[in-house]
Amino acid sequence: MRTALTFSIVAAAVALVPSAAFADAAPASSDGGVTISPMAGFAFTAGGTPLVHITIVNQTTGQYMQSTAVKAGGQDFAYAGGELRFPSAHLALQALAGYHWDSKGGNNLDITFSRVPIELVALYQPVSWLRVGGGLRYDTHVHMTGEGDASVAEIQQRYGNAVGEVLKAEWMVLPDTGIELRWTNIKYKLRSVGGVDASALDYSVSGRSFGAGLNLHF
Repeated sequence: MRTALTFSIVAAAVALVPSAAFADAAPASSDGGVTISPMAGFAFTAGGTPLVHITIVNQTTGQYMQSTAVKAGGQDFAYAGGELRFPSAHLALQALAGYHWDSKGGNNLDITFSRVPIELVALYQPVSWLRVGGGLRYDTHVHMTGEGDASVAEIQQRYGNAVGEVLKAEWMVLPDTGIELRWTNIKYKLRSVGGVDASALDYSVSGRSFGAGLNLHF
């Protein structure tokens, strides 16, 4: 009787070892391994319609220094959000919000084109080091502003909210760090110039852009 009891205890302990190991290795969840992962990132983008061309000269000598442009697809994009991950299916649903802007200045002027994007993307991870996917991007608060010598009415432009497409590929250089390539296709319709309604002009600019960035997953 005692031998049988001892064998039962040992058998039960052996049976629990794999379960305990799995519990230590798997993320804590109550829905079959689905997890939520916060993230943040920063990307540089290029492209889009040139909105304003700027020529910078030396104010003392008058010598030409450089020419540049504020573009509807540029240039700096900071974002944060999270992912709902389904490890068994190698899938993740990503939701991000951020601030995307292109700002150029010099010679007592500064011009900025900015927008507040929201992105919803589905990502597939065929191998541990690569994730690819696509989804929708919704841009709000789209406008261009000028300060200093650029504070004239024609620079103060507002555009309507817009929906576009986004494609992504992310190389996971570390389990929690990825280098991302992105492509965005979106158009912005002009609404006002200098506070005056301009929607009757039926004028749009392209925010199509390519970009590269760094993602941190937590």
